[in-house]
Amino acid sequence: MSSRLKSSVLERPADAVAGGGTAGHPPWRRRWLQPVRALSQRGASWALVDQALVSAFNFLTIYLYARSLDAASFGVLLLAYSGLRLLTALQGAVVVGPHNVLGAAMKGREYKRFTTALIVLQIVVATGVAAILAVAGVIVTYAVSPQYGEIVMVIAIIVWPFVSRDFVRRAFFTRGNSRAATFN
Repeated sequence: MSSRLKSSVLERPADAVAGGGTAGHPPWRRRWLQPVRALSQRGASWALVDQALVSAFNFLTIYLYARSLDAASFGVLLLAYSGLRLLTALQGAVVVGPHNVLGAAMKGREYKRFTTALIVLQIVVATGVAAILAVAGVIVTYAVSPQYGEIVMVIAIIVWPFVSRDFVRRAFFTRGNSRAATFN
């Protein structure tokens, strides 16, 4: 940081740097806390907690699998999990994205009809994704290894609750209920 910029930041009163209330903190901390406070005032703190929890549990899950599986099995698991994430992204583009964008402006009965239609679509997409993974699991079982096929089949079994939970979670966000989304 240049000395001119550094001195101008350090010489400003606390109220000018961070909007007040942070006089006891160094300038860099006041600048860092300002957007966090703004998010908290808009009710976004639950969304941050939700994202932190989702990321932490995803990391922990992959870490525990990495520690407990041999390298080849872990590789197959990651390929299957990557397929799950890819299909979940497809579901997000076809079902969840339109719900977040279009549903946010809807009210009452219109929102209920729209959400019901997307729930039906969600069931169809989730069932299709599970079927694709199940077929892939059978192919892997006979073409490569029964052990690896089992891993893909487990992913096929968990895909339905995985993508359905994501839909419900994002529907709560659409309605501005980030706390319910966090505890979903």
